[in-house]
Amino acid sequence: MGDKVIVEFGKRLSDVMKDKGTVARLGGDEFVVLLPTIQLMDNPRSLAEEIKRVVQLPWEIDGNCPNVTTSIGIKIATTANETPRTLLKGADQALYAAKSAGGNTYKLATHSEKG
Repeated sequence: MGDKVIVEFGKRLSDVMKDKGTVARLGGDEFVVLLPTIQLMDNPRSLAEEIKRVVQLPWEIDGNCPNVTTSIGIKIATTANETPRTLLKGADQALYAAKSAGGNTYKLATHSEKG
C-alpha cells in the first residue's frame, strides 16, 4: 500500500503544481518542487497551504483510508550565486524543522541559513 500512497501523493502534488513549476521525487517519501520564479514571498507559503489542503482530502487505497500528512521545507534562492545543492540543503533543513514542530506543517528556511 505504501507504493500506492506515494503514487497518489505525487499525483496530488502534480495536480496542485500544474504549470507553476516542476515536481520530482527524490526518493522514499521525499519530493521536491522547483518554482522558476517567485513574485511575492507569500507565493511559496500559499502553495504550501494548498499542498497541505489537497493532501488532507480523503484518501482511499484498496479499501483502506490512510491518514496522510505532509511536512514541507521551503528554501528561496536569495542570490544568483546559490547552487542547486545549497537550495536542496536549505530546503532539507527547513523540512526537518517542520517535522520537529510536529509535522503536517511547513517551514521557510531563514535567510541566515547558509543552505
